[in-house]
Amino acid sequence: MRTDLFARQTMIAKPSRQSLLGRALIALSLLLMAWPGHAATKTDGGQAGNKNVSEKKIVAKTVDTVTMAWNKNEPDVIAGLFLPDAVLVMPTGSVVKSRAAIRKRLIDERNGKLKDTTLENRIAAIFFPNSQAAIVRGEYQLHGMKILGFETSPAGKFVFHQRKHQGRWMIAKAEILRQS
Repeated sequence: MRTDLFARQTMIAKPSRQSLLGRALIALSLLLMAWPGHAATKTDGGQAGNKNVSEKKIVAKTVDTVTMAWNKNEPDVIAGLFLPDAVLVMPTGSVVKSRAAIRKRLIDERNGKLKDTTLENRIAAIFFPNSQAAIVRGEYQLHGMKILGFETSPAGKFVFHQRKHQGRWMIAKAEILRQS
């Protein structure tokens, strides 16, 4: 009987790989939020907090511009938000490198299976690792699709890694992820 009890305790106590990964991601997120310079809002007598609020608005404008330009089918406007050596990670996992390649991919997607779609997004958080970098996390959804009888995509997540370049916030890396 002791062997059976030990076996049951071992089976119960053994966490799955997915559970361990989830715990590790939560721990990493908490660590990043507690790390100086990674907090969503900084304050020092109100001055840095006010500056951070205005910087957040400017960084968020990039996401708004992507959405507006997608909905107006303006791939050049979207491509212009990316640094020349930027990276775009698609929901399929494919990686597109360079502003020119990103522009081409946007045109191909809009002329293909994503023709006539509209984009909707919601920003969940904006972080500033330092004064020259910002990370924007949020959720997106595409409407008007015509794939396998679906008209609306499942909600997905996005992460924009932005960098200040010549005084302007630009996208260095955009990750467009499927909802997990």
